[in-house]
This record gives sequence, structure tokens and C-alpha cells, in this order.
Amino acid sequence: MTRKTNILRLLCALTLVFSWSVLSADPGDSMVDESAQPAETTEATDTATETQPEAQPQETQTTETKPASECSADLRSDSPQEQIRGAKCAAEKKDEKAVPDLIHVLKNQDQPSVLTEVLIALAVIGETGETTSALMEKAGDTSLKPADRYIVVATLVALRTDAQKAQIQSLLSDLEGSDASDALLKDLASKLKPLVGG
Repeated sequence: MTRKTNILRLLCALTLVFSWSVLSADPGDSMVDESAQPAETTEATDTATETQPEAQPQETQTTETKPASECSADLRSDSPQEQIRGAKCAAEKKDEKAVPDLIHVLKNQDQPSVLTEVLIALAVIGETGETTSALMEKAGDTSLKPADRYIVVATLVALRTDAQKAQIQSLLSDLEGSDASDALLKDLASKLKPLVGG
């Protein structure tokens, strides 16, 4: 039941990413509007610096030695529960600084619940440059369960940019024609190819 809930959450996040990208994208632009995200981050930083009291210099010193993202400590843990908590934190805060740690977990963790949360976080945060290549690598991993590859491929297509269309088309063609691929994965690949090409 938990697996179905996680898949439903990912599909909801992907639907939001697709809807947002379709509604806000110009025909010549990439599918992800990256300019909207940094503005929110700088506003949040400005608000945070304005509300902090000046009499706490010790707190600033300890913050400098911590990871760049407050979500990264959980993502760097070996515990799947902490990695899930870190992924949820990154998604909630749309924390681009956590993307390298999310990608590290994506590449090294095969537990479905962790993988699903990491994919949700990456979908919510959006393409940062290194996300697509990591997703393509994971989508090509034949040792991964077909259901997990299905989610990876859907996330990959949701985050596509014009620069990666040819690579994604090639991956989808490979999945569609592969004898080792699951029937649902082949079906997904055949349905997503026109979307990526168009």
C-alpha cells in the first residue's frame, strides 16, 4: 500500500511539472522555466536575513561547517528512513543545493521507497543541468525493477529540455525495442516518444 501511495505522489508531482511546463513555456524555450526558482530562493534568503537577530554570531559559525543544504545531512546518511526524510525536505523547500546529494542517492540506492522520494524531489526541484544525465543512467539500469524504471523514465521525460531531446528519444527507442524491457515499460516508451519529439 505504501508503494502505491508513493507512486501516486510521484505521478501527482509529475503531473504538476508537466502542467506547469506546458502552461508557462514558450514554443522556443526549454520545458522548465529555471528563472522562476532562483527568485523564490533569493526572496526567502532576504526574508531570513531580515528576521534573524544580530546577537547570534555563534550560530552563524556552526552553519558554515554544515553541508550547503540543510536536507543534505539526511540524504548523506546510510539509513533509508533518513534518506527519505532528506528527499522530502528537499522537495518541500525546492532545495537546488540538495540536488548533488539527491543524485548520489539516486545512483546508489535501489530501495523503491527511497528511489520514489528522490524522484519526487528531483521532479519538484526541476532540471539543474546534471539531473537528466543521472536519470538517463538510472533508466538504462537493467538490474532495476521495471516499476522503478517506469517511474525514472516518466520523471526523465517530465524534466526534459531541448538540449536532451535526442538522447531521451534514443533511450526511449532502446526501451521500446529491447527484449529485456517489461511490457509496461515498452508501452510507456512508445507513448512518450511523440511527446519528447514534439
